[in-house]
Amino acid sequence: MGDATKADEVEEFDQGRVFVGALPRGTEESEVRQQFEQYGEIADLTFPTRYDRKLEKKRGIGYAFVRYADTNDAQKAVDAGSGGLYLTTDETKEKQLVVQLAKVQKPRERKAPAEAGAGDDGDAEAGDRPKRRRRRGRKAGYEDEDAGGNADYQKIYQAIQSNFGRMTAEIKRLTEKVAALEAKIGDNTATDL
Repeated sequence: MGDATKADEVEEFDQGRVFVGALPRGTEESEVRQQFEQYGEIADLTFPTRYDRKLEKKRGIGYAFVRYADTNDAQKAVDAGSGGLYLTTDETKEKQLVVQLAKVQKPRERKAPAEAGAGDDGDAEAGDRPKRRRRRGRKAGYEDEDAGGNADYQKIYQAIQSNFGRMTAEIKRLTEKVAALEAKIGDNTATDL
């Protein structure tokens, strides 16, 4: 199954489900429903939206999926779309729609884990995860927060607060010294005149 390429795979279509693309800007779900109800009973309509900040409301993102109760109705809609199906909204001019049977979504396969990952020293069992490397910049004396490392952070925080207090006092002392020197310089220039 993993040996087959995408070109070799045959696309499967969901016979009762129709993809409708190239919907004009500003199309509402009710407009899509009204357009496609004429081909048969709609069992489900998926109309993805996103919030538009400019308009301050949700609006369609350009496509929809219509599931019909009867597969023959879905084929009627596809046939009508291939003949040229148009939709007009208030915001845009008439626009031709893309109407086709929806493809079956296959479940995604999980990738197999790599044989050897970063930090793996080769002593792990076949199903074990590789060892994680220690992050750079971590000191040997620091513990994880879960294992009581919170106390270390409190010590660091107290040291920062203490240093901040000392630096503030030093800045205040230097500011006073600069002010005294400026006053002294100011007195000397006044006498020179």
